[in-house]
Amino acid sequence: MRNISQPIDRFLNTWSDKSDILPDALKMVSYEGKVLALPYSITSQGDVIDKDLFIDSGVPIPTTWDEVLMAATRTRRINPDGTIQVYGWATRFNSTANFHQLEMFMNMLGTTMVEANAKKAQINNDYGRRALTFFREAVEAGAPNTLATVSNSMFKENRIAMYSAMQSNQIDSLGDREQLNLDYIPCVGPTPDRSGAMVNGGALILSTNSKHPELAWQVMVAFMERQTLKSHVLAHGAALPVRMSLFNDYDLHASQWATSLFSVLRPPLYKVDTYHPYNSEFRAGVGSQIYQAIRGEIPIGEALVQAEAHVNQVLADLMGKD
Repeated sequence: MRNISQPIDRFLNTWSDKSDILPDALKMVSYEGKVLALPYSITSQGDVIDKDLFIDSGVPIPTTWDEVLMAATRTRRINPDGTIQVYGWATRFNSTANFHQLEMFMNMLGTTMVEANAKKAQINNDYGRRALTFFREAVEAGAPNTLATVSNSMFKENRIAMYSAMQSNQIDSLGDREQLNLDYIPCVGPTPDRSGAMVNGGALILSTNSKHPELAWQVMVAFMERQTLKSHVLAHGAALPVRMSLFNDYDLHASQWATSLFSVLRPPLYKVDTYHPYNSEFRAGVGSQIYQAIRGEIPIGEALVQAEAHVNQVLADLMGKD
């Protein structure tokens, strides 16, 4: 984004509706103190809870990582042949999703895999170890001794007690929320105050090649007008608007999940991916190490060492070694 868009601060700071934009949405499109785009929509990833399974197990909804591990152990059900009847905790198993989750877990601990302008990663440390250890322990607590991948359809069979980092654009596929007694909450953090959703979204950019930036800004502002933005969201349905004055709009709360989706958009919110401009270059390699570690295929320490080495090599190649 930083090479194709120009900062919009000179326009944004004089726009009367700037205060109506979700602050975290503006933070997601900022780099080196400058705003590089105008966000218009936001999607989230939160935890889906099967409340009936928690009630049946006599377990309260967890609010900390320790409680997640306890709840996953107590809500899971294992068949006599060792197969999993009910997963106490589940998530997606792929390198990209697992990279995002580890970055979120490290954010919850107050750090990141790599700072925005850094030439070195900071993964192989106590924070990375704690985050990846929790990730691995949650997988093991929710479904011990299995590498099976769960599917959203299993919610209809009451076979998943807690699903971590469910994408908001997928939850309509889970079934009737009220009938299944499901809830959507912020991703549980190490402590209650660090729980929060992962977020991403759409944004409008002012191209570095624009010959008429003032006119382009006027077009962007016109799109952001409340009724226009509302109509866009209603037409596309997969995301929510970043204008906070629309958060209580009656029409936008028509779907069965809307109220919960809006409710998780409160601090802290965690950006999908790091803020580093070369994030996409090292994400797959790091994600592969995380994927193997949470499935118990390699030790946590080895995964952290290899992940950090991979980032450092990528950054050395792209940014220079000095």
